[in-house]
This record gives sequence, C-alpha cells and structure tokens, in this order.
Amino acid sequence: MVARSARGLVQFGSGRSSTLGDAGLVALTDIATLRVLELERAEIGAAGVASLIRHVPVEELVLTGNPLGQEGVAALCAATTLRELAIDETRFTSESIVAIAAAPGLASLRRLRLGYARSTLTPGDLQTLIDSPYLSRELVLVVVGHALKLESQYYDRDYAPEFNGLYWASEPTGPIAERFHVEVCGLPSS
Repeated sequence: MVARSARGLVQFGSGRSSTLGDAGLVALTDIATLRVLELERAEIGAAGVASLIRHVPVEELVLTGNPLGQEGVAALCAATTLRELAIDETRFTSESIVAIAAAPGLASLRRLRLGYARSTLTPGDLQTLIDSPYLSRELVLVVVGHALKLESQYYDRDYAPEFNGLYWASEPTGPIAERFHVEVCGLPSS
C-alpha cells in the first residue's frame, strides 16, 4: 500500500508480499513534493535508487530489506540532499561502506542506520566510517550491538520482572563513539 501526504511522505507497506519494485519507484519520481520515502521490503534495486536520486531531492529514505547490494548503495552516494538513510538488510558490503565514507554528497547526512539484525559490519568498516572526511561529527550512527562487540546479559527478574530476555550490558566506547553519536539497535543473542 502506498500512502501520500502533504509533507511529501510516501510509505510503502512492509509486508512480506509487498512489491513496488524499481518500476514503481520510478513512477513515484513524478511527485514534485516527494521528500520522505519509507520503502521497506519493496524489492527496490540499484536501478530504482539511481532513478530516484537523479530525479528527486529526497531528504529521508528508508530502504530496509531491499536488494540494493553494492550498486544500489553506490547510486545512493550520488545524493546531495539526504539527511536520513536506512540501509539495513540491503546486502551492503565493505565496498559499500567505503563508497559511503568517500561520498562528498553525503556530508548533509545526520542519521545513518546500518543494521538491526546480525550485522556484517567489520571493525575495518567501522574504521572506514570514522576516517571519512565527509561524514559529519553530528551524524547519528545506528548500528547493531554485535558489530560494536558489546556485551549482553539477561535481565535480573528480581529487579526487572517486566522484562524478559537479553539486553546490551555495555555502551559503545572507543573511536566510533568519539566520532559519532551512536545508537545501538538489534536484539542481543545468547
């Protein structure tokens, strides 16, 4: 389901059978006021993203669960108006992280979400982001705790009976936390 609003928001349902695809995304580029797109699991690939970035000054873009791969992320790096970007579960690679870190157009980015599930981010990927001359120090980096090597532990039922399961027991530290505002996401696993 696609919904439009006056503030230029388009949301596409995140159900498993939802498919907008590249052709559907290209059709959306005709909306002159389009600024915010939430397209989770909509079968968007590199061609759709490239068309979007060429034609629409989108400011917030959620592409969670789409098969972007390296080519799709490379197309995103041509954007100059993005302030928020979510590319978790998009088959991005270490080469994608290098492209993001080297993209001068992404200097306006203020929020980058890279993962909710077990992430494929490596320590080298995190260092690449830290070393980027373009990513702002004001950037909020949203990354799964596993990529940051955070510790997890079970809630103590004596002190928190309303909670069940694991939680992140440590906070991000070191160069990544010194360079960016880091938000930890994802569920720890035992």
